[in-house]
Order: sequence, then C-alpha cells, then structure tokens
Amino acid sequence: VMVDAYTKYVLLHHTRHLDTTNALSAVRHLISLFGTPTRIIADQGRCFASREFKQFCTQNQIDLHLIATGAARANSQVERVMAVLTNMLTVTEFGEKTWQEAIPDIQLTINCTINRVTRASPLEMLVGKVAKPPSLITPDNDIVETNSQVDLEAI
Repeated sequence: VMVDAYTKYVLLHHTRHLDTTNALSAVRHLISLFGTPTRIIADQGRCFASREFKQFCTQNQIDLHLIATGAARANSQVERVMAVLTNMLTVTEFGEKTWQEAIPDIQLTINCTINRVTRASPLEMLVGKVAKPPSLITPDNDIVETNSQVDLEAI
C-alpha cells in the first residue's frame, strides 16, 4: 500500500511474499507512474530495512524514513487505508472475483471517495477532474448528460 501524503492517492500493489524484491518492484511501478518520490515512510519490515532497499533509495535520492516499531500512528495514512482495504477484501471474499482481481476496483473506489480533509477525491486532487467509477456510470445518466449539452436552437 502506497499513499501520497498530499493528494491521499492510493496505489495498491499485491504480492505473494513481502520481500525486498517485491517492495522494489512496487516502488519501481510507482516511479514509472509518478516519478521518483522525495521520501518514503515505511515500517521496520525486513524488506524496507534491507541493505538493497536502502541502496536503491540512496541511488534514487529518496529519503527513506523507517518509523519506530509499534508507532503505527507515524504512518497513519497507510494504517487508515489498510483498515478500509481489509473491510473491502472481506466483502470481496463473498463475491465472484478473487481478491487479486478485485484490487484495481478497490483502488479506484478508494481514489474516487471524497476525503473529508481535502474535500475532494484523491483522483480529483491528482488529475483535476471528478472521476466516476464504472459501477456508477449508467446509460441513462449518459443520455441525460448528452441531451443537456445539445443546443436545440442551433439545430
């Protein structure tokens, strides 16, 4: 789970094992989308405390800040997302999709949810446009929206 501190945008990256290779893969994916972060705040997990991960951060001029063990509030944004994610994955267990298949939908849902602090969704903060998750788009809404944009005087 990666959370942008400013926009609150969430990037989910599923792995089978939490190891350095997978952590680096997730960070490389993040970099390919948004560029190199200034800072990474992470827990004391082996994958983040490893020499290889620290070297990667140094080479890419990323300030790696490992929070103290037991101080989850120091990384509260990620902890909040983890609570939401746990609930959403629990609901997914009873659906037709596997949790791996549900990750993109869950990520979009979280990023389209209005944040009470910013008063905008993370996706809106990131791209400057209100996004609609596919499940909220209906043909009727699209037709009404299109009809309201037609200039009847011009026809």
